[in-house]
Amino acid sequence: MTLFNSGLNIELHRFFSLSPLSKRKTYLVQTRLAFIDRKIILKNNRTAYLIKVYDNNNKHNFEYLLIYTKLTGTTKIYDDYPIVAVFKIRNLSDLDDNQLTLKDFDFIEWAFIASKDQQFI
Repeated sequence: MTLFNSGLNIELHRFFSLSPLSKRKTYLVQTRLAFIDRKIILKNNRTAYLIKVYDNNNKHNFEYLLIYTKLTGTTKIYDDYPIVAVFKIRNLSDLDDNQLTLKDFDFIEWAFIASKDQQFI
């Protein structure tokens, strides 16, 4: 199963690189190793993904974040790498509620994803 309908070929339960789109005032700071944990169905059948984002200094430390594909305007960077919105999750136990919308999460920043071996920032 592919992650997004927009041509991204990263499968569930796989590692990938998550890089901040901006180099200024970024939460992610730099390219981070991430893992696609599971698919989340939001209200109106919108699909987001629960990911683990690892601390680059300690691979045993991670945090759960949510990503959602950018669907309008510029959707890829460098012609190949899909742009995603990154959100903090207020309550992990609420993720099974299919009436949630993106407004139920806290937007952090725009990022892009690539294979786990690619480093950008």
